Amino acid sequence: MLRRSAMVVALLLVAGLGFAASGQWIGVGPFGGTVTSLATFPDQPLKVLAGTMHGLYLSDDAGASWCRTGQINFEVDNLVVASSDPQVVYGTGFTYLSWGWASVLLHSTDGGATWVERLTPAMPSSSSHYPLYALGVHPLQPAVVVAGTAGGILRSADSGATWEYVVGSRSVGVKAIVFHPTQPDTVFAGVVDRNSDSPWGGVIKSTDGGKTWSPSREGLRRTYLGSKEMWAPVMGLTIVPGTPDTIFGVVGQEFWSTTYAEVVRSTDGGAQWTSVLSFDYAPSNYGWNTLSLALDPTDPRTILVGSFSYGLRRSTDGGATWEDASGGLRCAGASDDPYNHDVKPVQEVYTVALLPGNGPRALIGTDREGVWLSDDLGGSWRQSNQGLAAMTVKALLADESMPGTVLVGTEEAGVQRSDDGGQTWTPANTGLYDGCAPYRGEPGGSDCPESSVRRLVTLPGAAGLGAGQCTSFYQSSDGGTSWSASPGSPWSQAFALDPRDPQVMLSAAELFWNESRVKRSVDGGQTWTWCGAFPVEEGYSTSVHDLLFDPTSSLVVYAATYNGLFMSVDSCASWSPRSSGLVLSCGPVTRVLAQTVAPYRMVAAMGCGLFLSTTGGRNWSPVGPAGESISDLIADPDHPSVFYAGTATKGVLQSTDGGLTWTPLGRGLPSGVASLLLSPSGRQLLAGTAGGSVWLLDLPTTPRRVLRRSGQGAPPALAVEATPLD
Repeated sequence: MLRRSAMVVALLLVAGLGFAASGQWIGVGPFGGTVTSLATFPDQPLKVLAGTMHGLYLSDDAGASWCRTGQINFEVDNLVVASSDPQVVYGTGFTYLSWGWASVLLHSTDGGATWVERLTPAMPSSSSHYPLYALGVHPLQPAVVVAGTAGGILRSADSGATWEYVVGSRSVGVKAIVFHPTQPDTVFAGVVDRNSDSPWGGVIKSTDGGKTWSPSREGLRRTYLGSKEMWAPVMGLTIVPGTPDTIFGVVGQEFWSTTYAEVVRSTDGGAQWTSVLSFDYAPSNYGWNTLSLALDPTDPRTILVGSFSYGLRRSTDGGATWEDASGGLRCAGASDDPYNHDVKPVQEVYTVALLPGNGPRALIGTDREGVWLSDDLGGSWRQSNQGLAAMTVKALLADESMPGTVLVGTEEAGVQRSDDGGQTWTPANTGLYDGCAPYRGEPGGSDCPESSVRRLVTLPGAAGLGAGQCTSFYQSSDGGTSWSASPGSPWSQAFALDPRDPQVMLSAAELFWNESRVKRSVDGGQTWTWCGAFPVEEGYSTSVHDLLFDPTSSLVVYAATYNGLFMSVDSCASWSPRSSGLVLSCGPVTRVLAQTVAPYRMVAAMGCGLFLSTTGGRNWSPVGPAGESISDLIADPDHPSVFYAGTATKGVLQSTDGGLTWTPLGRGLPSGVASLLLSPSGRQLLAGTAGGSVWLLDLPTTPRRVLRRSGQGAPPALAVEATPLD
């Protein structure tokens, strides 16, 4: 029998039941995620700062372990440590505000322990703010910052509190900024401008601290699309320590989904550039992130270049010659043919860093698979993600047949499994995909590859467990150790088992984008029949987010959809809308649940809060929190008046009165909640987060609350059937 709130974790079982808590959430993994930037500290050779798709992490042991730092919950790029004061660190990121995406400057004055967030200024004649692509910090004045944006260059003399626009145009994207280490007012900028006559394309240079600029780009003219000459788009710049006239640049070229990349070098302070390393073809959707470059701080002749499609290259002679440095990063079944997109050749690399020492130690930040490190300059690599919990967990499930086993469905790494209550985790993806997480850099590739598992369910009988990807549904009969495609079953966009007869199942199948239909099985998923279509206006479609069997009748089911709530009283053969009082303008109904005893209240979750119905869904009223996006909603199966809601910004909310009132639960949850799971003891709650992996809250023991049953109370179906259907 499917119980979304059922969980057996041997190390976490404690007797008792809690209905209120003010305890601390504890992160338990799994570890990994997408690491987009790495920064080292000149005065602390073992310290590394990592920016991820969902926040910041610090390591003080050269990347061997990590801990979360700051309260940043969004993607962080372009980390820069001030050379004159390593306590000053800057970063860029994008966060979502009520009016849309906004670029943010991050500023720390304590080495990355705490951060101040500052929005960039608004662009002229626009409500949008300048998106920050690159940062450079003055080598003697850590408050002076020069920023590359989509539209030119900004300069600040007060750590980003105020800005002045100094150069550029709407067609210009400045992707790299670097200050000269011994000539502090000399700054170089790498520019993307496809206008072949542009005065700004390639590399530009300032000798007055970023106030005025002139071209510095001889040798960067390129012929694209067979015949058209343009300035090469320069995506990164690095000045060689001890040889300040030598500058390396990385070039990314993206046209018609075909990406080229190269490393260029200047030995005369940027006046003349030549190519020293090129990649003929790289099948990547991420053309502007194809290459990253790092120098050995103790021997700048040693260079490591990371790519999104070809792994790593190493030079020990200042870029004169190169060799492969991808040992251990190759994927199972990988092909050297760049046109073979079935299996990615190596880990996709976003960022590279080299730490001083014997070797030296190399670290790379990768797409979805966290940090890898090498102590032999790329001869071999090993993952090093302990404490770096930056995954999005969309599904949580415990296999009741295997006590102590917890499975989570992640966006980045498929199914991860723990047999010790979250102490350790191992991949459980045999049959889903093999080797590395599936390559998603291919042009036209899916935004939701096989590594994204968004639903885990318990299936009846020998079927065991089910896992829903974006396009497929899989089954496991061995607790998630291995998986096989489910014959005839639609992928589980939404899924429900009848609590009275687990052979009766509903599953929502996506027919095409934003259009779903519900299927029904009466034999445990062996065969399926289509349910009736939803009565939406002509020309409109709907997608299903959740399905619920009425607690009193197998004939009555509810569907939470993009177009509101629908109810069927004939086993899903036909549907009627039940959305009166719901605010459909704020998005879909994402979850729906009902008390299993009188007074049979129902709760619906939406993108603007929670809604309550005492009439079987016929009428709804808001119960809070107003304007908050609700991602998940579960009930305590043993105590029907206790509900839990996962939110985007307010953590987890708890109701002990059937959804009438809600209060925050616990402290310290760092990210928005994507999924919830309650232990059968009622003492532990797990929250899968949007970028912070899984967090655990112990619920303190309080006196058991007894639901007094006084009066009949109409169940949802009867409350609706008392009046004619619309």
